[in-house]
Amino acid sequence: MGFLVNSFIEFPEASLFPDGLGDSVDGVCTGVTYNVTGHFGSGTAYTFSAGDVIDLQNYIIYGTTDYSMTCWVNFPSTTGTGTIFQRGFPQRTASGTYIGSCLSRHKNSGRMYGYPANLNQTEAISLGSWHFVAMVRESGTSTLYIDGSANSTASDSTDNKTADGAYTAKFTLGNAYTSVSPADNAGQSSCDFNACDLVASLSEVSIWNQALSSTNITSIWNSGTGLTIQDYVEAGNSGDGCLAYYNFTEGSGDLINRAIP
Repeated sequence: MGFLVNSFIEFPEASLFPDGLGDSVDGVCTGVTYNVTGHFGSGTAYTFSAGDVIDLQNYIIYGTTDYSMTCWVNFPSTTGTGTIFQRGFPQRTASGTYIGSCLSRHKNSGRMYGYPANLNQTEAISLGSWHFVAMVRESGTSTLYIDGSANSTASDSTDNKTADGAYTAKFTLGNAYTSVSPADNAGQSSCDFNACDLVASLSEVSIWNQALSSTNITSIWNSGTGLTIQDYVEAGNSGDGCLAYYNFTEGSGDLINRAIP
């Protein structure tokens, strides 16, 4: 009777990000500065100046469902301001209902601000250092987290539509947005609401189709040391619902989505 020696059956490793959108949401970069030192070391961030943008080529989140957006951001000490996450705000319908959202550092107050829910940070975010910022919507309420702690909440029933007439929703990083027809405010810019182009450094962006809990946020904050999303999931936390994750380690070309199913 013979024996089968040194024979192995290989099974494919389960993805850490089963719901990831893969390269369909790789970011097309315009004008950004690569290879910037971020919270997680050299070459882990990009710097944005006015006019720079990363187009993620997809609406990613939609409707009135739960979602989470997280990032690390460093606003320079004198001029730091602007929009981090942009998904078509202030686009409205012909009847005047907002159908897009964004998160920005308010040009005048210096506070982080979620639109159109009026999610307003209680004090201006400090400049010249890295901060972990997250916006989480759950069951019609949005919560703003700064450096691991819930800072403010607001009712948020925004229906993030995928299209309306000439409007086609796209998720972008770093830019103001100007509404188009058939919006009753066509031609109005988010900068009119003090959500202008980003002037800051950005790193470790993630977008989820579910609400991260306060425990999840605290874990990623990790007492200020921080966990990359990759390390957070590899530590045994669930990556379910993570649609897009960018670690900003590319030195040129596209920003690659690391959430691959």
